[in-house]
Amino acid sequence: MAVGGKLNWELYEKSGEAQTKYLVEAKVKPEIISLVNSVAHSSLVDMEKLLEKDKLTEEETARLVMHYIDDYTINADWAKPTEKDQSGREKNDLDLRLDKAEANPRYDQINKDGLGRFRENETAYQAQRRIGHDVEERLARLIKEKTGETINPKELPTVVDQEIKSKIELMS
Repeated sequence: MAVGGKLNWELYEKSGEAQTKYLVEAKVKPEIISLVNSVAHSSLVDMEKLLEKDKLTEEETARLVMHYIDDYTINADWAKPTEKDQSGREKNDLDLRLDKAEANPRYDQINKDGLGRFRENETAYQAQRRIGHDVEERLARLIKEKTGETINPKELPTVVDQEIKSKIELMS
């Protein structure tokens, strides 16, 4: 897929199907396959369905977390603090990653291929941004429910990364 030049929705779907088939043939547990597929391009529709639910199972929450972390991570870099753009709008790493993807001509076709799959006249990256921020808000609410801690949803990437860093330090 990466060698073929411009990327499109069909290539992403074929890649995802091949990945799932491989995991099934390798006898990977269905729960793990579900978690792995929570970062696939086609997972946007699944995430929207999960967000509509009042109560989430632990597996569903893990899928939201996995999807969200994939949405905001940029290479192996740790998340940067939220910043304001020239218009005063808060931007976090999710926004920065999607800004970069939208500006990359290699992703132009897959972005356009999103039209008709989501809300009216919404490209793939517009849908990914909207759904990513919806997931972000849901996760911030879940954290508040579990811990009582209020987190600005836009700051969630740095909160998650700090938690990961803390766990790594404990293991060292």
